Amino acid sequence: MSRLILIRGPICAGKSTTAKSLLDEIKNCSLVDQDIIKRAIDKNMQSDWRDRIAFDTTIYLSNLLMKERRNIIADVHSSIPRQYEDYRQLAGKNNYLMLSFLIYPPLEVCQQRNRAREIPDINYKITDEDVKKYWDNPYFVENEIVLDSPILSTREIIEKILERAGTSSEKFIHIMKKIMSACEKDKSLLTGVPGLYSIFRDEKRAYTAENLSILSANHLFDDFPSAFGITQQEGWFVRGYMQTGAKRDDYEFVRELHEAFPDMLNPEREEFVEEIRERRAKKRPAELILK
Repeated sequence: MSRLILIRGPICAGKSTTAKSLLDEIKNCSLVDQDIIKRAIDKNMQSDWRDRIAFDTTIYLSNLLMKERRNIIADVHSSIPRQYEDYRQLAGKNNYLMLSFLIYPPLEVCQQRNRAREIPDINYKITDEDVKKYWDNPYFVENEIVLDSPILSTREIIEKILERAGTSSEKFIHIMKKIMSACEKDKSLLTGVPGLYSIFRDEKRAYTAENLSILSANHLFDDFPSAFGITQQEGWFVRGYMQTGAKRDDYEFVRELHEAFPDMLNPEREEFVEEIRERRAKKRPAELILK
């Protein structure tokens, strides 16, 4: 089922930053940014009519995107019930799964961020009073995930959202991005670990989906999670995801890894590719696209 992910919160809660970062983690996803529409309508002053037209435009745009079955991320104000309710009705009308997250740091944190930030495409100041107006009287939603800690980083917020809203594939690639980022900084991570983990000493063989699955099956990522910038639980998840793909005989993770990291992974062995094709052919006739 296609998803509508609402990021709710007051001014300077981090809605836009979170939404833009989340866009890179969700497949077939579009971002509907209410602030960009507001500033395109009138960058010289705030007004109720501008806000109303901007929000109505986001609903119209979201409805069109739903016709294309796109996953959608939208940010809305937590103090305006109509914004949540209109999206809820739209999701129901189009048979979408709606998942809502409230980012709600303390007022002083939002005001502090507002004083520190610069918005180049507006010609007016957002005051502490403006921030307080949108921070006061939030519209709470039953069973909504509330992220109210001022010390949570954007990355931590994204991970909490993916725990609830992400597919297994999206969670897998999100963790692998951290692993591959660590490997990009230190190429020896996959070739220089002592003992069982040093299956391939040369980078060409080491940087393949096949080798990553072998290393994961041998507990590299959950035995040495800190070396790869992940938690042990994330290492377990990666191992389980790859093992499940192998047991199903579809090896979907191979395609996903090559699509996500085309510049880092080397071509797979022809024997490995042929083995995957044979196994997949028994289940469904499909060509596995590999680099």
